[in-house]
Amino acid sequence: MDLKPRVLEDRHVRLEPIAEAHREGLRAACNADQQIWTELYPFSWANEHFDPTWAKLVADQASGVSQPYAVLTGGGVVGLTTFYAIDSANGVVEIGGTYYRPDARGGATNPAAKRLMMAQAFDSGARRVVYRVDASTCVRGLRSRSSARSRKRSCDRTVSPGPAASATRCCSRSWRTSGRASAIGWTRVWPSRG
Repeated sequence: MDLKPRVLEDRHVRLEPIAEAHREGLRAACNADQQIWTELYPFSWANEHFDPTWAKLVADQASGVSQPYAVLTGGGVVGLTTFYAIDSANGVVEIGGTYYRPDARGGATNPAAKRLMMAQAFDSGARRVVYRVDASTCVRGLRSRSSARSRKRSCDRTVSPGPAASATRCCSRSWRTSGRASAIGWTRVWPSRG
């Protein structure tokens, strides 16, 4: 797998490899929801936590450990998402570290961003793309959707790993749970974009 950072774009969203130019837009997006950092995430990007978290993100990017992307809609930064645990030798990459400001949640932004990232990974030779999903994130995300129609829009079925969470997966060959975290793995079943 030869996964290189590059701009990814469709009609809904633009993903740009994180750069200093995104810093203040991301700071504003992260400060738009103070409550989420204590309820959902294991660490905070808000307020005084932003600068040290940004420094770690940029250091991980420079070392090749991760490929973070600024997520833009309407020309402004609305959040971030990341390729991490990049295992080029085995063709495996994880997607996570995703955050969107409140007005960018529940619409086309996240599905579009994830489709672009999956296509980029598979087009770069990935054999597997894995999502690390916290059980509370999964349940919260499903509750926020207004109907089963939105959950089934691009996926073939809904699965439940247990009473604590349920999630939608497409063409998945694995589901592992360990404590509160789940890993959902996708393998390519659609033709590459040409």
